[in-house]
Amino acid sequence: MTTPETPQSVRDWGLSWIRTGVPLLWGYLLTFLATRAPAVHELLANPYILAAVVGGVTLAWYAVVRWLEPRLPAWLTRLVIGANTAPQYVEGQVLRSTVETFEGNGPDGPLPPAQRGFRAG
Repeated sequence: MTTPETPQSVRDWGLSWIRTGVPLLWGYLLTFLATRAPAVHELLANPYILAAVVGGVTLAWYAVVRWLEPRLPAWLTRLVIGANTAPQYVEGQVLRSTVETFEGNGPDGPLPPAQRGFRAG
């Protein structure tokens, strides 16, 4: 299994979120506009079908725009994806967490000591 890629900086992290969120908003907008047609509106009245259609429209939108991205002017790329530069990733860098581990059963049982959190009762 490969390790996940992580952005190099806060700017790259922000770019990755923007370039994910803006196409999602376009998918919602395109689906909303499609619901203005009476036949489509009735079909999308079911929330499960609506969720599937929004996901499908968003996926199709993102795939087409990413395929067109090298051919689009910078201003149009910013409009449809949110940014005209892709984030830079560091391959193989793993984020370390600050989660503490503990061993064995203490006086609180198989849970970590209660002094750092809530304790029932």
